Amino acid sequence: MNLSREEKKKWILENCVSEDGNIDLFGLDFSDFDGNVDISGMKVKKNLYQRSQKVTGDLQQGFQRVGGNLDQGNQEVTRNLQQGFQRVGGNLDQGSQEVTGDLQQDFQRVGGNLDQRSQKVTGDLSQNSQKVGGSLYQSLQEVTGNLYQLSQKVIGNLYQDE
Repeated sequence: MNLSREEKKKWILENCVSEDGNIDLFGLDFSDFDGNVDISGMKVKKNLYQRSQKVTGDLQQGFQRVGGNLDQGNQEVTRNLQQGFQRVGGNLDQGSQEVTGDLQQDFQRVGGNLDQRSQKVTGDLSQNSQKVGGSLYQSLQEVTGNLYQLSQKVIGNLYQDE
């Protein structure tokens, strides 16, 4: 059965619309299928829900264009999580991350405030080449190794106490 995209769409609309008028493909189990599942290039007028996926291989999500909010939370990834080249018109909230490997955040451009707090790092914490238009607050640091602060250029005031 080799249906065209239009025939697949028609079949889904005739057979997979729930009582409340939504397309319902929830809970499909393809774990016995020995191939990949591709749902790329979809266009959706309202909301697209992707929740509770169980993938033994890779889950690739890229080039998303979202008019509302993109909510990704409670992910459990046994290998690598790569998020790059994000363009966010509102706020980006990344809280409560637990990473057993390395966490790398490069080339962040923030129009508002960048708030990083309560980091627990077993290795090194490296913050280099920051350019801050407002104030830079660093307080309540506890460092087991060395604290290096080199080549700082401060136009305003520098406050350091115990």
